[in-house]
Amino acid sequence: MQVFHQEKLGLEPESEQALRHYVDSTIERFKQLGSVKDPQIISAARDRLYRVKNATNLLRKYQKYTRLVFRYRQSEFPNRYVELF
Repeated sequence: MQVFHQEKLGLEPESEQALRHYVDSTIERFKQLGSVKDPQIISAARDRLYRVKNATNLLRKYQKYTRLVFRYRQSEFPNRYVELF
């Protein structure tokens, strides 16, 4: 296979609104599924999840990923089996 296209990209930080929505939605799901009813525990879980999510969000500017597009030409690799999907 040959690399047909390669693009290096970075991650955009999430907005404060997106962080809050993620935390609130996750804690609501936690309350529905769990047997925890103590408001102090739920508040501590919400605060901890927000701090963790915010810390990972701050690191997004250092994270990169590469998008690759491959191509296969049978004429160039006649004896190689490539599973096409």
